[in-house]
Amino acid sequence: MRTVDVVISFPSIVLVIAVLAVRGPGSLTIIVAIAVVDWTTYARLIHSQVLSLRERDFVEACRAVGLPSSRILFRHVLPNVAAVAVVAVVDVCQVILAISALSFLGLGAQPPTLDWGYMINEGRSFIYMGWWISTFPGIAVLYTGLAFSLLGDGLADALNARR
Repeated sequence: MRTVDVVISFPSIVLVIAVLAVRGPGSLTIIVAIAVVDWTTYARLIHSQVLSLRERDFVEACRAVGLPSSRILFRHVLPNVAAVAVVAVVDVCQVILAISALSFLGLGAQPPTLDWGYMINEGRSFIYMGWWISTFPGIAVLYTGLAFSLLGDGLADALNARR
């Protein structure tokens, strides 16, 4: 968890740009850079949930009965950590925005690969003559982010209704 604390202490976009500066721009590089920086959210969330579940009565009852630790983990602890899926779905929205922003700056996908951020950047010079060149990729980013946000909200509601 100390490694997680060190990584979290830096702004994530700065770390992503640093990884991109070392590896060079590209589609695969930007995905790897975001994954290298973004894993800390999940590590911290899972760590805190497992620590709180470890002290719950049903886990202590399983220990008292004599169940092996692996069975307790897979049958009782991991299903209760399913809320991480909600964070992952909502995080897709942030990843799409980060990829689009970095591609807009020229650090993402390189031509001829199409990317929404790159398309918005290329349409900037034609904004008065062809406003749709930048507008429609921007709307696509907006609606895709909104869709994943609503999907995460629905998933959170479904998981809470089950409890």
